[in-house]
Amino acid sequence: MGTVEYVKMEQGPGIPRLPEPPAAVVYAPLGETPVEPDVVILAGRAARPMLLGGAALRAGVMANGPLLPRPTCMALPAALAQGVVTSSGCIGNRVYTHLGEDELCAVVPGRDLPCVVDELQTIAAANSQLAEYHRGRRQTLERCPSTRHQIVTFLGYHKKVPIDNAELDRLQKAYKAAVDQWVAAIREEEALATPDYSLPAWERWDQAGFKEQDAQDKAVAAKEAYKDGLRQRDYGF
Repeated sequence: MGTVEYVKMEQGPGIPRLPEPPAAVVYAPLGETPVEPDVVILAGRAARPMLLGGAALRAGVMANGPLLPRPTCMALPAALAQGVVTSSGCIGNRVYTHLGEDELCAVVPGRDLPCVVDELQTIAAANSQLAEYHRGRRQTLERCPSTRHQIVTFLGYHKKVPIDNAELDRLQKAYKAAVDQWVAAIREEEALATPDYSLPAWERWDQAGFKEQDAQDKAVAAKEAYKDGLRQRDYGF
């Protein structure tokens, strides 16, 4: 590896390794292993290790470190010493295991596997709810003139368009209406914080929080659109 400059010789001591060489190594699919595994290696597209990492964090067994680079094998002793780790893999691992170019590895200590599995359903359900929220928020941002302006500027295209007072009046009115809706959403959320601590009541309050956040996003977007209009009139950009 050193001769082809894959790894610098001075980097060797920093690569995690086992304290002692194992007497024997057993590889097997998880469902067919004849012994309790010391580590479990999982591979999948990036969203799968993301969920696994979320479950490991909830379980308190996620390693406190970055995504590990090559070689993949160092992820095993790292996991045994630190907890659940993720790895970008290495070329040897990808060749021998047919790991896809869009896939990552995660390594879970065998002792931590049950608690990680216990948290996976919770994390998957939470991500599903958040995905719906963020899809709606993205649509809101894409409809915002300010956001479209920023995207166009990022792409290197900018066109000055004259803006008159009638358009500024419209932007100001839209901003004030968005703020009123935001305030109403805040009050609605606050009203649902009651002495009723049941799960249905908590879920209604939580959903009102998503609605309040969406209203806030719309108010901020309307404010930025109004500010953009003022800048365009007074400064020409």
